[in-house]
Amino acid sequence: MQSKARLTHSMYLLLQEMPFEKITTQMIIDRAGVSKATFYRDFHDKYELMNWCYQEYVDRLLQKLDSCSWGVVNKEILKFIYDNQNYYTRAIQVDGQNSFLDFLYRYSLDFCKREYLKRKQIRFLNKEEQIILEFYSAGSIYTVKKWIERGFQLSVEEIAELLFALMPDIMKPLF
Repeated sequence: MQSKARLTHSMYLLLQEMPFEKITTQMIIDRAGVSKATFYRDFHDKYELMNWCYQEYVDRLLQKLDSCSWGVVNKEILKFIYDNQNYYTRAIQVDGQNSFLDFLYRYSLDFCKREYLKRKQIRFLNKEEQIILEFYSAGSIYTVKKWIERGFQLSVEEIAELLFALMPDIMKPLF
């Protein structure tokens, strides 16, 4: 197994067991069986590794589902979060500038922008479109955060339908 995969797996297991703030880089390295130099070659810190765990999965999923509707992609992402409840329940509790939720917002906004531009066949967003995409990304992330905090009371299908219903009208025909 490559070092990044080992480190990712190590972080995944540790975050299943304990809060993020109790996890040290040394614990991650020890569980992964890699050197400190290897860790820092791949990641700046444990925050980046935590975010990479999500990004790596979703990037692969997006490649696999490239021609699928946003509804299908969104359901798969939500199912992944649901299937890894312990990890994401702890990940959303990380505060500060390197928080998982900040990362998730940036990642979501980048995805929405990329897809919106591609599907509309334009090169740049106007100011209104930029604000709408920012608003939807922020609202979606907050809704998912609340879904996690409330113990996944809604099914994956219900939360996916809610997120689509909350999507601004200018986005719906494209997604």
